[in-house]
Amino acid sequence: MMRLRIFAATVAISFFCLDRASAQDAAPSISGELRSAVRSLVNEPWTKSADGLLKAELAYRQAETLAPNDVRIDYAWALMQLRYLRFDEADKTLAGVVAVDGDLWDARRLRIRLAAQMKKHSAAFDEMDRLSERLAAKSNDAAKADERREAIEFLGRRFAFYNGPATKGVTQSALADLRSRVLERLTPTEREQFSRAFGGVNDQFNQLADEKARTAEAAKLAEQAAKDAALKRLEAERGNVAATQAAIQKQAADSEAKTREAVGKLDVQITPLDAELARINTIGQGLRFEIGRLDVAVGDLLAQADATEDEGFRNSLIQQANALSARARRLSFDYQVLDGQAAQIHVRRNALLQERQGHVARYEAEMRSLGVAATQLNRQEKRIDVQTKEAIKPATGNTPLVQSQATTAASLGTYIDLSLEREKSRLLAAFGL
Repeated sequence: MMRLRIFAATVAISFFCLDRASAQDAAPSISGELRSAVRSLVNEPWTKSADGLLKAELAYRQAETLAPNDVRIDYAWALMQLRYLRFDEADKTLAGVVAVDGDLWDARRLRIRLAAQMKKHSAAFDEMDRLSERLAAKSNDAAKADERREAIEFLGRRFAFYNGPATKGVTQSALADLRSRVLERLTPTEREQFSRAFGGVNDQFNQLADEKARTAEAAKLAEQAAKDAALKRLEAERGNVAATQAAIQKQAADSEAKTREAVGKLDVQITPLDAELARINTIGQGLRFEIGRLDVAVGDLLAQADATEDEGFRNSLIQQANALSARARRLSFDYQVLDGQAAQIHVRRNALLQERQGHVARYEAEMRSLGVAATQLNRQEKRIDVQTKEAIKPATGNTPLVQSQATTAASLGTYIDLSLEREKSRLLAAFGL
């Protein structure tokens, strides 16, 4: 929660600034109680914890009660907000701080860094412009000479960063106009300080860019060599797959031909057996029919013999029945002979059919095995296709090391000290801690 002196509206800030200006003329006294509150605000919750920011906020409220006109308390609170990654809140707090005290250059530099970190480059440009105005306004303040030099070097590094690593993120014409205004406000000596800081960042950026380029080129060559080796290996694998596929196809064709030949030979033996069985079955049907007819006739004759009282006629009927029975027995014997022949043929035929089924089963099992092998080869072929497609892509050299070097070269922290530890130490020192 912001204190009442940090307003969102411009008019409210202007009125408050008039009130704060008089309070700034006299350096505020620092009591032991205030030092303890600042220590509780900044030092103790600095190690992050779940309730660290809440503790810092309680200490902030206590400190502002003890020193309502000391804007450094708000600056300390902004440091804690940054420490706990509350960037938007910290930005609002810092905006209030620099609105109240435009010469608290640490706070303005911190807001410039935060704006750049949040990609709010237009806001960073505005703060850089205001910082250079305040530096010019304090050009004769000998007590702030070291702070001026540090701030000027900071601006030089900032401009170099926007001119090199972050050139794509800003409008170069706006950057050039701002640089021109800033340089006009500096003395010749200060311009040299600005230029040295600017050149230092440029030299560092160029060195990092050269290192990245060399690393990328070496990585690209190594990557291309690896791709060439991969293509050679994949071509050999593709040849092996093709040869194995051809061998499988030949094995399948040979197995089919061999099975067809074996089955064909068996079918040649089975066909006449089937014909013989059909012939025997036809004869057997005739014999069964004739035996059945004779049995009926014998039964009729015996029935007539039982019914007649004429002894001679009865004997005649019995003789006829016996003759028919004798013929039926001969036919039954013939039928048994045929049945025995059929049984032998069935044994032979079943043996041949079993042998035929064995050939077919072995062929089908072999085809299943070859099918599994063919499926695996197809998968290998697809893998080779995917890897070949990847290997023929141009080498980029964009390795993790190159990416890390690119990140380092483009990082604000590479060229400008972003350590909150240093800011905290300076703030604590200002309170005698």
